[in-house]
Amino acid sequence: MEAVIQQYGEVPYDGFASFYNRNLGRFAERLLPVLDDLFLRHLPSGGRILDVCCGTGQLAFMLRKRGFAVVGVDESSEMLRLARCNAPDAEFIQAKASSFELAEAVDGVVSTFDSINHVLNIKELEEVFSCVHRHLKNDGYLVFDVNMEEGYLSRWDGHWQGRFEEGTYDIKAIYDKDARIGRNEIKVNKSDSEITCQWEICEHCYSEQEIRETLKNSGFAVRAMYDGHQDLGLFGEWGRSFFVCQKATARLSDTGVAREPPKEKVKYRSVRTCILDGVYPGNALRRELGEDSLRLNAISEVLCRFQPAHYDQLYTQAPRFSWFIPAVDVLGQVHPFPVCSQPSSSSTEWSPHSRVVYLSPLLEQHKWPIVVIAVAHELVHVILNHELVDLDGDTYRRQEREVSQKLVDWGFQDELTAAVPSDSIT
Repeated sequence: MEAVIQQYGEVPYDGFASFYNRNLGRFAERLLPVLDDLFLRHLPSGGRILDVCCGTGQLAFMLRKRGFAVVGVDESSEMLRLARCNAPDAEFIQAKASSFELAEAVDGVVSTFDSINHVLNIKELEEVFSCVHRHLKNDGYLVFDVNMEEGYLSRWDGHWQGRFEEGTYDIKAIYDKDARIGRNEIKVNKSDSEITCQWEICEHCYSEQEIRETLKNSGFAVRAMYDGHQDLGLFGEWGRSFFVCQKATARLSDTGVAREPPKEKVKYRSVRTCILDGVYPGNALRRELGEDSLRLNAISEVLCRFQPAHYDQLYTQAPRFSWFIPAVDVLGQVHPFPVCSQPSSSSTEWSPHSRVVYLSPLLEQHKWPIVVIAVAHELVHVILNHELVDLDGDTYRRQEREVSQKLVDWGFQDELTAAVPSDSIT
């Protein structure tokens, strides 16, 4: 008897749900450490997170284990049935990503595993972002990953076959460069059935400019963008870009005219890259300070925002400086300073760790712009290889003016203006 082919039409995800749950849902496990780095640490304890296109709920389950309240939205009733089994403590709503309604605003929004690519046109994409914006608290974060063309060209050209508990599967990935459409043709043969289930899952390849413009039109500012493989340690995920966005709320001036949201701060690399490059504080120091430390977060902000040419200069200095960032509650401590205040007699080069970047615990009591400027100010001294000892007054003032000008030139004007009096930070 010939096998019967069962096909699914416009929204095939109900028939696809069981296969997805068993074979693809585990991608969430790889993403959780990345989401920790990108935005979870910025959310309030027990905060409320919306998972858009939540699928079968694996990520919702892990976020609930972290203590967050989770709401998942998905259009597929079968996906949600399995999600409720996987994450019984989360709330799930069946609705389109472009038109859902929540009773309560959320602190953060996440959408993963190229769910955004499943929105097949710009008009609906803007509706999705606008709907998310409407339900997100002021200054709340939206984080999502999306397949860019590099991802489709490198990963959507193959044919995979294999077995799973219920039978065999056959997946063919095709990317149409001209149409900018990716297609997954999926066939599943179940061992206990003569029915072959067949689906075609389509995705749209958006350009970075299209995504940025659509986000802006929907009221979001892009705070950072990272490549999964290159920046975030997701091996093999070339061209899977992660966007970190923030709800850009318009503020009224004294004249009642809405001001433009502040310009986004471009970030050129991830914290993980800075750690691997050896310019970031070490593991022991990070544990001692804790993830809520203003100084540690300011170091992340500054290192990620330094332009490539300036960061490269700091990278070359990495063997020659170390961090000294005592914890607030440390009253006394013997700390090794492997420094040499003078060149050795046999060389004009300074010894390794000849400079120590000290950040006072008092910074934890200051406002964010002051902490950012304090970190950036000292690192610019390192980058410019300034003299630090036995300075006369003229040299000292010249170096301080040079650092202040570099902070303006390198994109820290807003923080410098807010950190009044800025000339008190040396």
